[in-house]
Amino acid sequence: MSRLRLGTRGSPLALWQANRIAAAIAACGGPPTELVVIRTSGDRPSERPLAEEGGKRLFVKEIEEALLDGRVDLAVHSAKDLPADRLPGLAVAAVLERGDPHDGIVLNADRPAGGSADGILRAGGIRVGTGSIRRTAQLRHAYPELDILPIRGNVGTRLRKLDDGQYDALILAAAGLERLDLAHRIAAHLPFDLCLPAPGQGILAAEYRGDDTATRDVVATLADAGTVAALTAERTLVEALGADCRTPLGAMAAVEGDSLRLRAIVAAPDGSHLIRQAGTGSLDDAAGLGARVARALLEGGAGRLLRPLAGRRVLITRPHHQAADFADALRVLGAEPVIVPMIRIVAPDDDRPLAQACADAASFDWIVFTSANGVEAMLSRLPGRDRRLGDARIVAVGPATAARLAHHGIRTDVIPKQHRAEAAAEELIHNYDLGGARILLPRASLATRELPDALREAGATVTDVTAYRTMAVTDTGDTNLADMLARGALHVVTFTSPSAVRTFVTLLGGSDRAGKLLAGVAVASIGPVTTAALEESGLRADIVPETATVPALAEAIARRT
Repeated sequence: MSRLRLGTRGSPLALWQANRIAAAIAACGGPPTELVVIRTSGDRPSERPLAEEGGKRLFVKEIEEALLDGRVDLAVHSAKDLPADRLPGLAVAAVLERGDPHDGIVLNADRPAGGSADGILRAGGIRVGTGSIRRTAQLRHAYPELDILPIRGNVGTRLRKLDDGQYDALILAAAGLERLDLAHRIAAHLPFDLCLPAPGQGILAAEYRGDDTATRDVVATLADAGTVAALTAERTLVEALGADCRTPLGAMAAVEGDSLRLRAIVAAPDGSHLIRQAGTGSLDDAAGLGARVARALLEGGAGRLLRPLAGRRVLITRPHHQAADFADALRVLGAEPVIVPMIRIVAPDDDRPLAQACADAASFDWIVFTSANGVEAMLSRLPGRDRRLGDARIVAVGPATAARLAHHGIRTDVIPKQHRAEAAAEELIHNYDLGGARILLPRASLATRELPDALREAGATVTDVTAYRTMAVTDTGDTNLADMLARGALHVVTFTSPSAVRTFVTLLGGSDRAGKLLAGVAVASIGPVTTAALEESGLRADIVPETATVPALAEAIARRT
């Protein structure tokens, strides 16, 4: 082997890890190495939680493709970022000694340092940022009143948000901070009794093609027996439980004398219930230990926490092209999704106003996107590199809309705290001088008048264009909704738009009949606008999440049914 190509992400932490592995290979007399930086889907800017974006594979997908294509020979990862399901043809091995597996509390620069983790977290009014469902669940169990907020971005980005005052504290992996020479920012470590780390936390993992014996031999020279055994036990546990990044699961294996001890926890997402188990075994039987602890968790009731919707059929009324993520989230929770769209998204009857607005996009001061559909409708008309919006500031109503913009490389300037168009108007009017401002609204044909009217009253010149139409579905094919409801074949019916509510009622023959058929069924609404449509139709909303997003809706259904 003349040269070993190491694939890595381009973040400072990823580069540190890759250079550490390259140095270790050189120290062992291995071949020369070359770093190949690969941008992954997870590196795109986004404010959505990781679980909503597609999970851990976002950070490894393109690197694993490069491995399989032969463009790199070895990939370097944080083991905790590797998804449990391994792609065929690839192998993973732990390398070097494990770093500090604890989570650390990092405080805003304006807050006094010092004190225990418990003392810091019990302080009143503290806003804690974390992007981890695992940390959130364990901390909420211990501190139910703690204000926990989501955060995304690499370590540097998160620290900037912290020091800018958006948070009072962050929870970050101690190993990552230490590797970036930021250990001095750690105010306190979370003890394992309070918060078990993610499986693989603190461990570096090398991934390579399974049939590449030369690379496998190089990786073998970097192995540390205790670290290899720990990662084997922890990943076996994850695989046995069928867990992924949506699962509040902590695990920590450590060598104690001649044995390996594995501690694990499964939690309800809201922290209301925790199930803990531990076991001890030999280093040679690390996989067996992981399997035994997983079995003990399941026997202790973890299955209900992992699959709270097992045996439940949930009706999804979203359009087909938007239903997949919702269906996946429900399947992870154990449900059987039934997709029967109530609406279709189609182009406007007259697309000339939208085409003109797209041509003039750079002339607007503000562009307000009220839905992901509006984002796609407009940006699909701005091909490739021409997707420029000038100096316009961008408003996204809701994190899903912001995430769709981020997918196209567009940064959002304002996301209203309440995910409603009216809230966007209130926030703009309260915080900005809109006198004379040119504002573009690419929206649905049936959008209400409150948003443009409020902006015009504030002095703005508003261009309100139809970006798409929602069309009612008139035929559900072989699916007889009334029959399914009458037979009790559906346990939950979900709505994510007022249009879907209206179509559903029409297809069932009116409000009275719809209400009777839904008498024994839980009705879930994504947010206040859809809830209002249900109430106008004489129907109730049994389940409404605090945040108007599809993953939040899935979690709310899991908690209530």
